[in-house]
Amino acid sequence: HTQGQGQGQGQVAYVPQQAWIQNATIQNNILFGQPMQGLKYSETLHSCALEPDLEILPGGDQTEIGEKGINLSGGQKQRVSLARAVYQEADVYLLDDPLSAVDSHVGKHIFEKVIGPEGMIRNKTRILVTHGINYLPQCDQIVVMNGGRISEIGSYGELIDADGAFAEFIRVYSGVGEEDGEDAPSVSEYTEYCEENLNLEQSDSHGALDPSVFSDDPETRSRRRAHGQHLEKKRISESSTRDKKERKRHVSKSELKRQLSRQMSSEVGEKKASAEHTDKSTLIKQEKVETGSVHMSVLFAYVRACTYPLSLLTILFYLLTNGASLASNFWLADWSNSNTPENRNQTVTACDSLNSLAQRSGCYLGVYGALGIIQSFLILFAAFSLALSAIFASRTLHNSMLKNILRSPMSFFDTTPLGRILNRFSKDTYIIDEVIPRSLRSFIFTFLSVMATLIVIVVTTPPFLVIIVPLLILYAIIQRFYVATSRQLKRLESTTRSPIYSHFQESVMGVSSIRAYRVQQRFVLQSEEQVDYNQLAYYPSICSNRWLAIRLEFMGNLIILFAALFVVIQRNYQEEIKIRINAGLVGLSISYALQVSHVSFC
Repeated sequence: HTQGQGQGQGQVAYVPQQAWIQNATIQNNILFGQPMQGLKYSETLHSCALEPDLEILPGGDQTEIGEKGINLSGGQKQRVSLARAVYQEADVYLLDDPLSAVDSHVGKHIFEKVIGPEGMIRNKTRILVTHGINYLPQCDQIVVMNGGRISEIGSYGELIDADGAFAEFIRVYSGVGEEDGEDAPSVSEYTEYCEENLNLEQSDSHGALDPSVFSDDPETRSRRRAHGQHLEKKRISESSTRDKKERKRHVSKSELKRQLSRQMSSEVGEKKASAEHTDKSTLIKQEKVETGSVHMSVLFAYVRACTYPLSLLTILFYLLTNGASLASNFWLADWSNSNTPENRNQTVTACDSLNSLAQRSGCYLGVYGALGIIQSFLILFAAFSLALSAIFASRTLHNSMLKNILRSPMSFFDTTPLGRILNRFSKDTYIIDEVIPRSLRSFIFTFLSVMATLIVIVVTTPPFLVIIVPLLILYAIIQRFYVATSRQLKRLESTTRSPIYSHFQESVMGVSSIRAYRVQQRFVLQSEEQVDYNQLAYYPSICSNRWLAIRLEFMGNLIILFAALFVVIQRNYQEEIKIRINAGLVGLSISYALQVSHVSFC
């Protein structure tokens, strides 16, 4: 448990022991929001020993790094993290053992070029946590920790003279540390050797001879041979250049055309090579967005996951439920007609054959109640079968997805952000668990309700058949516009949701670095931008639903209008059209027509 307060002035840069790398290019990881300065950037790469790594990577500093730096080694990640801190030019540097993940000779180079008294940040305040005793003599102040407490403070010489626990530790382990630091060649020594060769070539090219060239030691002889080979290549290159110039003077028109053709072919080849180079430097591929209608194979895959028997049973129960509802409403219409004066002496149903009014009412009430009870049980069975089907489908699809993820090669995780995988297992699984069953229930219920309404209206007023065809054409036009738009907006909304999860997960992993660099506001704005970009697809999806609701409401009102209009026409012209009107069925027809306009679509 720690207590206390900390105060500081100036900008702080933090290099954690476990390097935090963003899913971006190496250049963007180093810049970290700062403007590009070529000289400082190159010096930072050299000081942090990143130049050899950039030569190996396919895209150089434009190579995209996967989440958590998955395509970099531990030492490379640590050096990128250190380069980020160095490039910021902060006032205070908190270095949590940054040399632990690099080789000894690379660590020596980094200490000399970055952290040490001659390094890039020599004029800054540096707090270095380290277990490497080789670097201690060059530190201004040493704080020795023992058991979570400060045991000694002082310079290297003061602590050695004190002859305490620190001096004893140095005497015991200094031999091992020095050997580790001296056996391996230093990166700075290799750089000096390269500069010597470069100076040698430059002096020869200007006609000045270095006396060391005539030395007989092995190192100089090897340098002399390399230099001679270089001069020979240069002489051959100059000779071939002169020959080419002479040939160009006497070239014919046909040869010029051939050369132009070869030049164009080489340019095309260079463009292709550049495109391939860009593809190699891009690690994370864009999430593919499907276009067009949903394939029937997708629908059959969901039905298979629900199991065929349960799918058929669910449809059967909903059909029986709607049939029971339709039967109870027709029975209620006959019951209301049986009490009218013109139908009182007619036998329409078995209940009409009873003598007393009480017996007839009891018979109608008993049948109506029985139909209601049957309908209740059918609704219960339909809900159970649909829920069971949804559970089977959700379990099957989730287990299949989990199985594929666990058996995927490591390259899949290199090129797929964790936010994309999290999106599949969170929002998409939620849609399979809850949204699809609810939408499926609404679809079946709405479809059967509309069919029942049309049946009742046609039975009551047969001329309504003339209006069905224009209504179906109008509905097909609306459906063609809405379904294509809504489907693609849903796909885009699902695709743009993955970067939100990725950015949030990345921010949580690097929260200590984000707070140390004091860039919380920038990451909050980036998260808000991801959410806003997602809303660009989500908000139009809601608007398209309202667009559909208005037009379906209009179609429902048309059904009510024509249903009532044909009832009035049939009532006034019964003898001409020779169709007898039934008051109970008319009421049933109008009530069903009213239900259509109140169906909610989501």
